[in-house]
Amino acid sequence: MRRTATIGAVAAMLLSPSAFAEDRPTHGGLWSFAPTDDVQSWEEASATVRVHFSTSGPNVTRLDDFDEDGVPDFAQNVAERTAESIELYVSLGFRAPVPESAIETELGGSPAYDVYLIDFGGSADGRFGIDGCGNAGCAGFYVIENDFAGYGYTTIEEGITTVSSHESFHGVQAAYNFLPDWVSEGTATWAERQFDSDSADFVRLCNGLLVDPGRPVYQPPGGPVPSFAYGTALWFDFLSSRHDAGLIVDFLEALDEDAEQPELRFEALLAERGDDLETAWATFARYNLATGQRAGVAQSHPYAAALDGIDPDSNAEVVALDARFYPLAASYFNLQHPGGDAWFVADDVLPDVAFSLHPVADFAADGPVGDPIATWASLRPEAQRVFEDLPPGGYWVVGTRSVIADGPARAHLCIGADPQDDACPDVSMSTQTGGTTSEAADETGTDASSGGVAPPDAPSATSSPTSTDTDDAPRSTSNDGADGCSCRSKTPDSPVYLGFLVVLAVRRRRR
Repeated sequence: MRRTATIGAVAAMLLSPSAFAEDRPTHGGLWSFAPTDDVQSWEEASATVRVHFSTSGPNVTRLDDFDEDGVPDFAQNVAERTAESIELYVSLGFRAPVPESAIETELGGSPAYDVYLIDFGGSADGRFGIDGCGNAGCAGFYVIENDFAGYGYTTIEEGITTVSSHESFHGVQAAYNFLPDWVSEGTATWAERQFDSDSADFVRLCNGLLVDPGRPVYQPPGGPVPSFAYGTALWFDFLSSRHDAGLIVDFLEALDEDAEQPELRFEALLAERGDDLETAWATFARYNLATGQRAGVAQSHPYAAALDGIDPDSNAEVVALDARFYPLAASYFNLQHPGGDAWFVADDVLPDVAFSLHPVADFAADGPVGDPIATWASLRPEAQRVFEDLPPGGYWVVGTRSVIADGPARAHLCIGADPQDDACPDVSMSTQTGGTTSEAADETGTDASSGGVAPPDAPSATSSPTSTDTDDAPRSTSNDGADGCSCRSKTPDSPVYLGFLVVLAVRRRRR
């Protein structure tokens, strides 16, 4: 169930700290207590959180009181999960929610972070609101569904844990600068998994990005907060898994200084950790390919199989189309190769687009994919042979663009077995196949999502003395001047390619 309010929705408050302050549920507003509600309050032991609930009336909460302390267990659980999540976020290095005292008020009766239990009637399950802003940021409160009756959570506790951790992080965000929806909802959804590593809601919301992977991660669709904005949590989780949660802390700190174009902060944050955006984004895009039905062989997110997966931009024996590659986005082409050499033809240069070729296990049309067996760039209009003598079967080509730009890079592409196919543009021919070998793992040779070694089923690589990593940005590695191919492939004699065939044989035996 979608949360309904974000820091982005109240951006104007940072310009006028009090003019747009929102009514609390005790004073009116869209979701509020009714005059007939008997509203009571309870503050948990640490005095971090104060919960407000109704014991009778239209917004009555669940009244079970198994510990017989006079406070409904549901209300206690909401307050305690909220306090625990705030404690976790602070321990990770984030700021605590701004107390009401910072704006010289105590609307909830104490300086504690206030939570209100209101019946949303199925229209939402939580929202964050602002009281006002000062030099220390904005103070606020959040509203949560009063009983989760009729909601899709498997248990009431799951509903409480999910929404409280999400909305609590909105309270944390309010201590920083205005955040656009893709940052606000993306990092709040990311926070759900920090609090509950098995969060099903986190995985479900990540699918919002996989539905539209060709869209820049920092440009969700317009209108009310879209699912794509929540789905950017997949990118933030990838970054924190690849490095640490401190990267997200530093991200918000950087935005507190200047919140214009948050996407421009990634390069510097990664560089501080010995990483770069081209490498990270290309790896992220390949992880996203190996999700859903395509998970299980290539390195990917630890929850890859639970994701829905992506739909191809094209699915054919010859992939021929006018392609657009947007910044911090990815395109995916499913190639049904008849066997033999694999060719890539482009009628224009795409210097900052990285391409990779991924085999499907058992040479099936689709299914679990392997790590890349070839990578290349299109540095001039030409036909490049990117792999020699492929077995017939299904393959995937991924195209990623990691630079920040105003618009897409465009070219007419043709990917297949015959570069002179009628569907292909008329360009010069390059008969050289790149001679360097690239590793199937990321630049450290480990699974960046978990910090462990590559999965047993992933092809291992033996690099040549001039080898470069498949996660590295594509560079011109032409061997023969103007006639060379800027690509890196695993030839049929390479250890990586042979290793891939072994993987396929093992998979057949297992089946």
